[in-house]
Amino acid sequence: MNAGKRASIYAILGIGGVGLTTYFIYLMLEADSMRLVDGTKLVFLGAACLMFFASISNLMIAFALEFGRVTEVVGMQSCAELRRDGDIVRKNARIRLIRNLDADNSALNSDQKILIFLAGWRPASCAESGVMLRM
Repeated sequence: MNAGKRASIYAILGIGGVGLTTYFIYLMLEADSMRLVDGTKLVFLGAACLMFFASISNLMIAFALEFGRVTEVVGMQSCAELRRDGDIVRKNARIRLIRNLDADNSALNSDQKILIFLAGWRPASCAESGVMLRM
């Protein structure tokens, strides 16, 4: 699956999560009129919080796949340089929270596997073969 299609799927999941979050908040606020017990409000609040964080993470992954795509990540994890087609996109970016989306799929080669990471608190993505970080 290419990065554009994957970004669309994550964006749809994120928008759907925001919709479910607002629905759970509505149910929490209307629990008295539906004659639900007070513990149900807490359950709806917890579900709304979980859905909110899940939808934000899905939207961040969609943003990284669509707009934060780089071809190379060079340097150390505390001070990396991000490049797109030979041009330097960011210098001295601290790489945080690296996640391999295709870790379970052994049929893909390193050019097809995508890494998602935060570079200076901005989401970015790169092929696994383009990441050349020293520890």
